[in-house]
Amino acid sequence: MKILFHSLVPLRSDLGATKVLIEVGQALTRLGCECEFIDPKGMGNELGFSGTDGLHRYQIAVRDHLVRHAAEFDAVEFDQAALPFPRQMFAPETLLVARSVLLTLHFSKIRFPRIQHWKHGLSHLLGSYTGKARQRRIEAEVLLTFQNADLINVANHDDVKELASRGIDGGKVAVFHYGLKEELNVALQKLASPRLEKPVVCFIGTFDARKGGGDMPAIFERIRKLVPGVRFLLLGAKGLLQTEEDVLGCFPANLRDSIRVVPAYSAAELPSLLKEATIGIFPSYVEGFGFAILEMMAAGMPVVAYQAPGPPEMLTKEFLVPAGGRKELAQKVADLLLNEPLFRSASSWARKRVENFNWQQIAVKTLARYESEKIKLKGR
Repeated sequence: MKILFHSLVPLRSDLGATKVLIEVGQALTRLGCECEFIDPKGMGNELGFSGTDGLHRYQIAVRDHLVRHAAEFDAVEFDQAALPFPRQMFAPETLLVARSVLLTLHFSKIRFPRIQHWKHGLSHLLGSYTGKARQRRIEAEVLLTFQNADLINVANHDDVKELASRGIDGGKVAVFHYGLKEELNVALQKLASPRLEKPVVCFIGTFDARKGGGDMPAIFERIRKLVPGVRFLLLGAKGLLQTEEDVLGCFPANLRDSIRVVPAYSAAELPSLLKEATIGIFPSYVEGFGFAILEMMAAGMPVVAYQAPGPPEMLTKEFLVPAGGRKELAQKVADLLLNEPLFRSASSWARKRVENFNWQQIAVKTLARYESEKIKLKGR
């Protein structure tokens, strides 16, 4: 099968959205597929499609490209808002797949606790003027794209429910999880079992409101009351807040000495960074999937997360608390850190659980579904 992957942003293996495309494409290639990738640069736009009309310009560019080239491929994948045009404009036997790495339709229904920093305050103030109108426009584009796609590729079952609530036929929605690259998984699995003597609570991800940054000061304070001497590690925190000082400034002064912030790191550095970590938290309010959870689990770290789109695909109810449940999350972390048999059992389970998220197995299922959908297209 010949597959084209269209990316809204420049292709980089360290960015969540394009990382998914690259890694699933590599796995499909190992199965004998011919995979091609195109991003804004490949369509002649070196700077990308940013600005107030960026999405519209990108949609036009993708439309024009696929009108000319879609027939050259068996399947084309594109962003959830990339193609809000009538299906009949494009090659009838080419499978058109809208992929959602992070379903934007959730955003209008979720309130993210604000981070106490002037940059986030300014961002919130500016966004309040245009945010709701812009969100409505994007949602309309997403729904049109989904309605005209042959198949919708998502990574969690909460997305399926949300799409059903918007009138999207569940029969055209496929759930495919994500995996870890084999070399990273092997390196993380080789790490020694986490130690309880000097516990370190870890979070991997940008320090922003969606990922629970506004909840973390209260979570950290509560954990430290329950587990004196505990320390904290924030990996990959760089986002709107660029520096360690900016991130630490969001926490009470009495906590800052116990927090290590690593603004950015490479994939090769992750195993060494996780050597000191004991347990993971993931208080995100919405994810497409949540690579960070798999990474921490592969290192033998139990992870406690919010019951929100994404984490329940990997974690059972024992490791989940209601979204916004700061005290409940802290209590579950403390229960694990203060009970060694329970912790060791959870650590062993975490490593084994990761085996279910293998890119090659995911690629096999993806290819089978795409081939099945292609047969349906030919029969129409």
